Amino acid sequence: MADKPPSSEVVKEAGTTLRRLIDHLKDRPLFLLGIAVMLLSLAAVLIIAVWASPQALERLPALGWLPYAFLGFGFLLALPDLVQGLKALGREKAGERKKPPEEPSKSEPEPPKESGGPPTPSGREPVAEEDLRERFLRSVMQACQDLPLHTIDIRSAVAREATRLELAAVFTSLDVWAAPPPQEKGTRLSPELREEERRVPALEEIGRREHLVLLGDPGSGKSTLVNFLALCLAGDALGDPRINRALLGEGWTLPRLLPLRVILRDYAARGLVQDWSLWEFLAAELGRIRSNGGNLEAYAPHLRRELERDGGLLLLDGLDEVPEAGRRREQLKEAVEQFCRDFPRCRVVVTARPYAYQKPEWQLPGFEVRRLAPFSPKQAQEFIGRWYHHVGEKDPALGPETAERYAAQLQSQVERNRRLAELASNPLLLTLMASLHRWQEGGALPEERWSLYEQSITLLLDLWQKPKIRFDLEGKPVGEQYDVFSELGIPRENLRQALEKIAYEAHRTQEGEEGTADIPVRVVAGCLYEAVPEEKRAQVKLHEVENYLRDRAGILIEREQGTVYAFPHRAFQEYLAACHLQAPTADFPHGLYEHLCESDDRWREVALLAIARSVGHLPASMWTMVLPVFCPEAWPEEERGAWYAVLRAAQGLVEVSRHRPDVLTPPERHRALLERLRERLVGIIEQSPLPAPERAAAGRALGALGDPRPGVGVVEGIPDLLWCEVPAGPFRMGSRKDQDPLAWDDELEQFEYEMPYRYYIARYPLTVAQFQAFVDDPEGYSNPEWWTRAGLAWRKRRVWQRPEGPFGLPNHPVVEVSWYEALACCRWLTARLSGRPLRVWRAGNIREEPWPAGWVIRLPTEAEWEKAARGADGRIYPWGGKFDPDRANTDETPIGSTSAVGCFPRGASPCGALDMSGNVWEWCLTRWVDSYSGYGERERRERLNEPEGEFPRVLRGGAFGSDQWYARCASRRRLDPGDWYRLRGFRVVAGPDIIL
Repeated sequence: MADKPPSSEVVKEAGTTLRRLIDHLKDRPLFLLGIAVMLLSLAAVLIIAVWASPQALERLPALGWLPYAFLGFGFLLALPDLVQGLKALGREKAGERKKPPEEPSKSEPEPPKESGGPPTPSGREPVAEEDLRERFLRSVMQACQDLPLHTIDIRSAVAREATRLELAAVFTSLDVWAAPPPQEKGTRLSPELREEERRVPALEEIGRREHLVLLGDPGSGKSTLVNFLALCLAGDALGDPRINRALLGEGWTLPRLLPLRVILRDYAARGLVQDWSLWEFLAAELGRIRSNGGNLEAYAPHLRRELERDGGLLLLDGLDEVPEAGRRREQLKEAVEQFCRDFPRCRVVVTARPYAYQKPEWQLPGFEVRRLAPFSPKQAQEFIGRWYHHVGEKDPALGPETAERYAAQLQSQVERNRRLAELASNPLLLTLMASLHRWQEGGALPEERWSLYEQSITLLLDLWQKPKIRFDLEGKPVGEQYDVFSELGIPRENLRQALEKIAYEAHRTQEGEEGTADIPVRVVAGCLYEAVPEEKRAQVKLHEVENYLRDRAGILIEREQGTVYAFPHRAFQEYLAACHLQAPTADFPHGLYEHLCESDDRWREVALLAIARSVGHLPASMWTMVLPVFCPEAWPEEERGAWYAVLRAAQGLVEVSRHRPDVLTPPERHRALLERLRERLVGIIEQSPLPAPERAAAGRALGALGDPRPGVGVVEGIPDLLWCEVPAGPFRMGSRKDQDPLAWDDELEQFEYEMPYRYYIARYPLTVAQFQAFVDDPEGYSNPEWWTRAGLAWRKRRVWQRPEGPFGLPNHPVVEVSWYEALACCRWLTARLSGRPLRVWRAGNIREEPWPAGWVIRLPTEAEWEKAARGADGRIYPWGGKFDPDRANTDETPIGSTSAVGCFPRGASPCGALDMSGNVWEWCLTRWVDSYSGYGERERRERLNEPEGEFPRVLRGGAFGSDQWYARCASRRRLDPGDWYRLRGFRVVAGPDIIL
């Protein structure tokens, strides 16, 4: 049995423990308030007991429970913080009992010896907390101050490495698509509020949310936004007069916050592998920061106290870049949740790509989600102006006047050229465009994505090839380092092939399926060494290649000093990998097809770029090489990867067609191949072998290639409508709170509605192509015969214009339509289709039925719409009682725009109608009433379905930006009939003319 420690040691240990506990609690306001209440209660009783008169003492018991109540109240106030303090102390004690780690390698940081603090300082002189904090903040500013891709930003980069662009000077505010504000839940939204299309400044939204996930496509500016935010907060904490919170805009209302920036790929590589929590990793990383000849490991306990006391902002960049091994993914999610529990005063922002975060296994509980919006035309113009203004100041060869002229040139090109405008909506591509424009001394830019990357690679190789001036510590030139050919003897063609091989192998072997790969220096140097011609290889040593890499900024950048390299952005890695797969030895396109079938997530962008590049060089290759392999006649329908391959081939074809429209009209001998491609895309939509975002992508491709589905398009200038029958009879209309907790007050109370007639409802909302036929017909949109008096007055102020982007694709539901326009279109349809057979969909079969006498085509009444959506049984959603994001295009389904009609076949209503939930709000004929009290009688008596007048009208069904509250069959909205904002569409019914 071990000897007991001396009592003095026990007392000393107890005192130390108590001091550490007090240290954890001294800055917690609720704990201090609770202790104060308890002490005051005890003091009051003692004062009465010691100094009061005998008569007062006799009355003391009459106070009864009152002193104990105050004591208990104080204890309850102090208890939560006391528990947190004890937990923190327990973690520290547990960390002290851990076995010390083995001596770390030079490349690995020493892990923290306490879970509650940093690695123990190694005998250096103590440094003041203020000095440590300042050095930490300066390290944040240094890490974030340069614009990403600085190596391609200005021509003079080859002359002097210090000539880099400052992020603070160039950053242009980003927006997010915002959901309805929480306070509007449960209340009726005003007509002016368009929650599904609200662009909100991203920084403003970050300031509102304690825990937020920011989703963004490749190149959308996620990392740049994180860096800018960290830069401004660090500068603000340092009192920097130029870089501070003021740059975050008026929408940023939070107080001064300490920024913590973590690249999650680094955490996975150096933290998760050692089972470190996020705090342990942060503490260890302080030991890696070099400052004033030492590191910042001594700052860890001060940092922890500040985070516990005042909070901070943790910026976690690249959730999708963590390798997808199940254990690491769960580790990471638990680490984020644990940090939120341990530091409840801290805010947390996480960035990820939408494709990755749509998977349930990646989603973080308790985090709100927002998606970055592309640059608006105004933002693109602003970025070009900022970029050239800054380059003009930094680059003496350009100068402010020429920079201003170049900026105006590029702004004009982007404004006038629709294809360039599409590219400019992506911040990364716009940065490349500006860089190329400067490099070419102005002039025209490539309009295809692959060509933009190709010219960017050429620019980067030029930087590598040109001589570089060396400078001493005082900034004086001391000589030149010559190009890669002169230094290493590598011809330019060999260098390009070596880089393509490096990119391909890095992409193929990368653990995660997002972000850029970490490439060890030995791999890079080895590939470059192999590129040296054999006759010169004996004259070049491998270490000389490594030295050249360290000294030159080029297409490869250092991730870890002298040991790990990466491409500046995943886009370059993907494009060069695509080039490698097109080499004669790569068996294109068979090799690409096999990779795509193995992992679409990894090879999606590579495939699109390879296809676009192939067709860009040789248009016939789409029909002679790509499609015969990607869309073969013998179809492995059961293989999921084969469906992905078809989709990527179609997307590649569409991307090329934007610049080369003739590619969509192949020679006669290849027409059958195009028809087969369309049929396979229809299979993706109707058979649902792929997730909802991929079905939506297939729908967009069909919109460009021609959608052959019945009920979607136009035949001889007249909409081709497909109908579903809704029988006469009663159904349950409205909601009951006990059955549907999400019900709005204006849906109550549920009642039985007697539908006295049968009718047909369109299987899909009216599409853009079908409404366009109404607009294009000389006797259509412009004919006053179809309009109400109020509608004609409204039309003088506004005429429908076809939207741009996915909202204007022919097979998408028409949007930006007012109630007046929808009603006029119905009257035109009646004139064009009356008397013709109705094509009716029944359980997958289509048959023609005669047009009933006296019927018209019109908007559905509110009751007709609801019965078609839910049937007679009162179900909450068209498919049943439980919400499912795979059955409707709503805010929970990460598509971000309208989708082609019919992409959610599993969301069909009982009658067979599709898209009754989500996609677009649908106008109804009926005037708005606030309640269902006496509804049936009021409908007749008040003529709620009368089309004349300017009364607010009902909308039903929700839209892609609406959540599941609005996607319910009974959910209702009201809008003025002249409102035409995005996401207002309609579908039609064929039935009795109820307006007689």
